[in-house]
Amino acid sequence: DKSIPNGYLSFSYERNVYYNDNLITVSISYNLPFARTNVSATHSNNNFSVYEAAQGSLAFGSGNNYIHASNNSSISRGGISLYPFLDLNGNGIFDKGEPMVKLTNVKIMGANPVYSKKDSIVRIPDLNSFVSYTVEFSDNDLDNIAWRFKKKTYSVLIDPNQFKRVDIPIIVVGEVTGRMYMKNDDIIKGTGRILVLIYKKNNDTPIAKILSESDGYIDFLGLPPGEYVARIDPAQLSDLELTADPPQREFTIKTSVQGDIVQGLDFTLNKKE
Repeated sequence: DKSIPNGYLSFSYERNVYYNDNLITVSISYNLPFARTNVSATHSNNNFSVYEAAQGSLAFGSGNNYIHASNNSSISRGGISLYPFLDLNGNGIFDKGEPMVKLTNVKIMGANPVYSKKDSIVRIPDLNSFVSYTVEFSDNDLDNIAWRFKKKTYSVLIDPNQFKRVDIPIIVVGEVTGRMYMKNDDIIKGTGRILVLIYKKNNDTPIAKILSESDGYIDFLGLPPGEYVARIDPAQLSDLELTADPPQREFTIKTSVQGDIVQGLDFTLNKKE
């Protein structure tokens, strides 16, 4: 036996003294991208025979006219086609005009995702039918810090002899920055550890909290497109006997592929008279 790239070569010789017979066998096995092949030839007692075999499959239907080739049989097996896209309007539906996102890492137990260079569809072939597979994503695998997976875990039940399409919405979040100042005897300087609450417009439940840095700097990344209101925590203002100027600031995170940035979320704190 001799190993060769993508296969092996075998040669055997047998001498039967009792029957005065010689048996010679030559065999070669080679793995193609879409099939396992084997050819063997045997010569014995002036008889010559050849054996040929091949096993493999071509799987269609995963999107964009892609054909998945495998040297295993795909009969009664299924697959998943993942369509990651930027959900610019936030409705969770892959709408016309929303661009796809190229992924390089998808976690799924017992399978090997296929990342195509021609498109952004992630294909996961050769899966067992009627089995639920868990597919996991991480925001750290995205190219833009402003992109976030709307859901990070999916459970997909596999149907036989087909690829199941699963749309993966990715939202684009915005960033807001500003400064927190303290005014004392006409001296204004940055102040830290002041809590700023972010609300959706016309909603009294805060969706985010920002604590100012020691120099008064305020920064938060993670707001989906929409209209917001920022206020300093009223309980903290009461405890410190301070007032805020202005009492609140309204701002809008716009829809953007790269993520919107809103600056100027500034507040000045004054001692109560």
